[in-house]
Amino acid sequence: MSITIRAIEQTDLSGWKALYKKYLAHYKTELTEPQLVTLWSWFFDSEKQMYGNVAIHENKIIGLVHFREFLRPIKAASAIFMDDLYVENNHRGKGVARSLIKSVNDYALTTHMPLVRWVTAHDNHDAMRLYDKVATQTQWRIYDMVVTK
Repeated sequence: MSITIRAIEQTDLSGWKALYKKYLAHYKTELTEPQLVTLWSWFFDSEKQMYGNVAIHENKIIGLVHFREFLRPIKAASAIFMDDLYVENNHRGKGVARSLIKSVNDYALTTHMPLVRWVTAHDNHDAMRLYDKVATQTQWRIYDMVVTK
């Protein structure tokens, strides 16, 4: 299978949106149209430092990855956080996700970032089989605090 990995382009909106909605459904969440428009705009706003790559097969987007830079005070350095990774069901197990992860690694190399970090759901066993081959699971747990008055 021949795939091309490249940065998201303005002309990718409809294909990206269709695939991203599948990703959101996988995690039983959704975004409103204004939220999708906001997210899409971040990829083209240099102040946001939000990036996206897509996997293309036969002129169709079959995979996506979103990532951003973040600061690591404990290391006095920057790193990359990979937010979203998704591949169409019928293209899984064919190296697409690995290629998308490699594209993030390549970005980190180019920008002199020493680390790429991401989280996954505790029951995402298929993804973890790949992640265990390309990265090291850390000891850390992730917490979210909803901001209240």
